[in-house]
Amino acid sequence: MHPPATIIPLPEAWPAHAKSAVIAAVGLARFGLLHVRGWAANSPLERARLRSENDRLRAEVQMLRRELEIKDRRMARIPPERRPHYLPEDRLGILALRAARGWSCAETARRFLVVDATIRLWTRRCDEDSPQALVRTPEPVNRFPECVTAIVQQLAVALPSAGKRRIADLLARAGLHLSRATVQRRLREPVVTPPRLEPSPGVPEVSTKNEPTKPRSVIANDPGHVWSADLTVAPIAGGLWAPWLPCWCVAQRWPFAWWLLLVVDQFSRAIVHVAVFRSQPSARQVCDALDEAVAVATGPPRYMVTDQGGQFGEDYRDWCASYGVRPRFGAIGKTGSIAVTERLIRTVKSEGLRRFLLPLRKAQMLDETALVARWYNEQRPHRRHDGATPDEIRTGRLPATELPRFETRRCVPVAHALRASQGASLELRVDYLEGRKHLPLVSLRRAAA
Repeated sequence: MHPPATIIPLPEAWPAHAKSAVIAAVGLARFGLLHVRGWAANSPLERARLRSENDRLRAEVQMLRRELEIKDRRMARIPPERRPHYLPEDRLGILALRAARGWSCAETARRFLVVDATIRLWTRRCDEDSPQALVRTPEPVNRFPECVTAIVQQLAVALPSAGKRRIADLLARAGLHLSRATVQRRLREPVVTPPRLEPSPGVPEVSTKNEPTKPRSVIANDPGHVWSADLTVAPIAGGLWAPWLPCWCVAQRWPFAWWLLLVVDQFSRAIVHVAVFRSQPSARQVCDALDEAVAVATGPPRYMVTDQGGQFGEDYRDWCASYGVRPRFGAIGKTGSIAVTERLIRTVKSEGLRRFLLPLRKAQMLDETALVARWYNEQRPHRRHDGATPDEIRTGRLPATELPRFETRRCVPVAHALRASQGASLELRVDYLEGRKHLPLVSLRRAAA
């Protein structure tokens, strides 16, 4: 026999709590169902697992139907002329759903709270192809507007020597982040009405080769830890080749060429100092130039990496000993021994001095090389630092590539992004350092459409 049922008196304020009690009961029922379905979903019996999944899907369908009914009743209370319009992409989805379900125009209109004539109009104008079409395919999430294409093409015109990687780095520093593949696609598209920009005299694109990945014997841990230095020849105007001479070459000295000593910080890749000589310098002249580099940097490095040229002999070792610097020398015949300085020399020649009529006066040459070093340190994005400049790495500043960016795609949620207002676009601005066409300064700003 069952024990007599215990009668629990109802609360005095039962009518005031009836609705909360119903909601609480539904929540408890859901908890019980989840417990039972969880056991069935992990059952070793396949039939039990399928039955659990079937029950879950049936319950999900019923709840979705109930959700739609509530939303439809709310929308039906609004007069038809005041209801919000469907987006062109949603209209295409409605027509596709109608075809999949086999609905008539009346049934489709009833389900989506429109009139029959609206569905017929959408169907009749489905094949229109214009920005004002009633029915359009969904816009890709990562699709950039035309102003981005125009900016990429304008920058390619202004800097003909820049490849897709350099253009992507320059725009990232200006606030517009694009991949190399995106830049390449934009360059292949038809030209989009570029503004009036004066193209600068360019230089042939320099082939990019990755620096050796083998570990170095001396690794720079912070700015000023390791320096490297090397000498190079910078020809004037036509170079060092003359067809009217028997040997077809001229002396590697002024007035046909300048000798440069470049000192670079290996951690930040910043140019520490550039010295100019009329002819191949002696060891004493190189040591004097290194004294100037130490004065500019307010201190010597711990290590100095050079090749084994004649200028880096006994006098150079004495100089290192006087400053407490430990010299390191590249292997003879190994082109990668001082790869950092060699790569810097190639950049300075190809982007800073090539196709540039080098002056005959030493003071002017010093000014030009100082401008190149300033542009290289402050404006040129470095691949090793993911687009940051050597000065940003050396001083520890936040790189421009990590500042708030311009996001031109409407559907992409990006934190800390500067979005252009409705009807506005971006405008590319290319300035030049001290008016030098080979030293560009790239920036972006909002512009009215």
